[in-house]
Amino acid sequence: MELELRQDYISCWDTVHHTVVNQEETAEMIVPDACPDILQILDGEGKIFLQRKEAAEGRGEFSGLIKVCVLYRPERGGGIRSMEAVLPFACSAEASAITRRSQLMAFPRIQAVDVHVLNPRKILVKVNFIISLTCYTPKSIELCTSVEKSDKYAILQKMAEYRSHVAVAATEKIFHYSDTLALPAGRPPCMELLRSRAECSCNEAKVIGNKLVFKGDARVSLLYRGED
Repeated sequence: MELELRQDYISCWDTVHHTVVNQEETAEMIVPDACPDILQILDGEGKIFLQRKEAAEGRGEFSGLIKVCVLYRPERGGGIRSMEAVLPFACSAEASAITRRSQLMAFPRIQAVDVHVLNPRKILVKVNFIISLTCYTPKSIELCTSVEKSDKYAILQKMAEYRSHVAVAATEKIFHYSDTLALPAGRPPCMELLRSRAECSCNEAKVIGNKLVFKGDARVSLLYRGED
């Protein structure tokens, strides 16, 4: 008599690779015609936008844009001015564990922004950034759940409960939010917006049915020129 074990499978995701990609982008930018000549660079701040990520056999590929806001003092006075420089980027990470079925979770961050004046109408922009990459690949866990035809052969089975913590999903979603903000009392009216920044934080995450619900805050900071 031969007995066969009944096998069941649990579908999940396995973390197969984690790395950090460090890269620098450099570009010369011409001051737009609508902006006055540069006397002194005051500050530079960048935002990185990951527009494409793709998993291939043995590597992950990424591309996007870096938007740099430059604050400067013009030659003829008139208060602080701002201009924007856009730098495209493309990079990759190689690992044998990455396949076309993999799901890539990439978190880009700006490390440093350096801006130098070449002449009153041209600047040199250097941006150092990193991309933290975690790669997930689907897999199946095989489990023995019972014996085939156990009743026919009067086979007694001892059952036990087994708990395991696995990743059941690897996905991401983009959320869009807009609102109208009123300037705090006592602040002068905004004549020109020089720079903006938004920092998001998640304060609560919970499961409702088959949904994940997140709650948090977006802290918005604005730098602008007033009437004076």
